[in-house]
Amino acid sequence: MAFDKKKVFYFSQTKSVPKTASRDFFGIRARLALDLAEMKLPVLPGLIINSEVADEIEKVDYKKDLESYFMQFSEELGKAFGDENHPLLIKFVISPNMVISQYPILHNIGLAKDTVEGFADKVGGTFAANEILFLIIGILKIEKMIAESTGDKKYLATVDKTIDSVKKDFKSKEKKQKALSIIEKYEGLLPEGFFESAKKQIEVMLARVSYLLEVDEQNDHDTAILIHPMVYGNYTKDSSSGVCTTRNVITGEKVIQGMFYNNAYDELFSPGKNISQFDKKYVSQLTKTAEQLEDTFKDIRQIRFTVENGKLWLIEQKSVEQKSTASLISLYFDLLKRKIIDDKTLIQSLKPEQLTELLHPVIEEASVKDLDSISGGVSGAPGAAVGRVYFSTEDLLDAKRL
Repeated sequence: MAFDKKKVFYFSQTKSVPKTASRDFFGIRARLALDLAEMKLPVLPGLIINSEVADEIEKVDYKKDLESYFMQFSEELGKAFGDENHPLLIKFVISPNMVISQYPILHNIGLAKDTVEGFADKVGGTFAANEILFLIIGILKIEKMIAESTGDKKYLATVDKTIDSVKKDFKSKEKKQKALSIIEKYEGLLPEGFFESAKKQIEVMLARVSYLLEVDEQNDHDTAILIHPMVYGNYTKDSSSGVCTTRNVITGEKVIQGMFYNNAYDELFSPGKNISQFDKKYVSQLTKTAEQLEDTFKDIRQIRFTVENGKLWLIEQKSVEQKSTASLISLYFDLLKRKIIDDKTLIQSLKPEQLTELLHPVIEEASVKDLDSISGGVSGAPGAAVGRVYFSTEDLLDAKRL
């Protein structure tokens, strides 16, 4: 069967998918990624294998065609598949048309025998070992779903046993375990050739994901595959990661708020610094991105980002759940002033119950600015009532008699 190039789409900050392409075949996650690319934000490049062909990939000769797209990944990130010094790793996002996906996100594809040592040199041996375990648990979850879909109980039992073993390795106190030793431990329990090379690993993973989509009864031929290259905030000394909001979620001041983590993959176990101390060029990029997101979504957003080799990438953005009414009003008036929304939209965006928050007394921010801060946080509910709680009828009756 011939590979249908018209069903595969490449996008990046500078290149979008043709308007004639039907997004109905992209799945929700791929559509969200594409939205950011169309805003020309600093998103990682991506490849969408649409739902019409995603469950047929294992049956076609796609290698040369997909390699041309992967070369574009290499050009944008300065890495390459199988490169011992700068290995390009990718992730698969299985993208159905459902808001909640049952499928796992598959990370670190391309981390094989020919690349793992070079990767470890950049990020450290312990981190590389953990990423190998993440990769293994990902393919095992796919194998488990295949076994469940095909009714292969014997294979399912084997996979479950292997998953339990990997989970124990995750919890192991032996933090200095080497990535290569983990590969040697599990390669015989995974699909043949999985760790042979980076390119072979991609072939195996694509084939197994495609086969899963073919045999999974819950897939109604509406699930696409989104492929992204991966970046790491601990890759080099000039790499970092962070998270920020598009403005102050309490006061509504139009200044990005958040933390960044030097030479760290994420905020876990990493001492962070206030985003105001971040390199000015990145703050400028994030500030511009923040305004674009607010203009598009008419909402205060949270941004997760990574800087690798001195280049900033937008990893994720979503709505901020905890934000004050004052911050929303500030946002809406800013949008109104710049003619992004009109008066009617502003009025309709605010609910009457939200306005009651503004009627409650609050502490002036200026009056506490010189006080020592123990920790940060967001504003809570102002409180609408006080009272007592009784946990027995007897206590309630006693209180009533008083």
